[in-house]
Amino acid sequence: MPCDNCVITSNFKRRWGRLHKGIDLDIDTTNATSAFIRAVQKGVVTFKRTKGYGLLAKVRHSKRRETLYGHLALQVAKDSTVVKKGDIIGIMGSTGSSTGKHLHFEHRVNGKALNPMKSLVFEFSSALLKNIATTTLFCKSNQ
Repeated sequence: MPCDNCVITSNFKRRWGRLHKGIDLDIDTTNATSAFIRAVQKGVVTFKRTKGYGLLAKVRHSKRRETLYGHLALQVAKDSTVVKKGDIIGIMGSTGSSTGKHLHFEHRVNGKALNPMKSLVFEFSSALLKNIATTTLFCKSNQ
């Protein structure tokens, strides 16, 4: 996962009349020790500021594949450097068009957003697995 002790607060789905092209993650405050955002796979990281995503990190894994990390508070990795899986690239924040501190995470192939929970294989922590049922209920109640 792109962050330690995170729970999914919004899924890849239609929301507010348009497709929410990623998942939103927030820190499980019962277990949280940090808000570090980590690369999910090896690639070259670049940063830019946008109106919607705020401080955005993109990790290009190949010519076709990239992951996006939106609403960051702080850039940790150097721009245009190679990062390995698990390297810290930023700090979770609430920049851009954001309703509160969280990470917006996307997976794109050939520019098309895919559901990262189906298109990427994550190594789930036991803390995240314990929170899946609660998170699913939380997401459904916030639709």
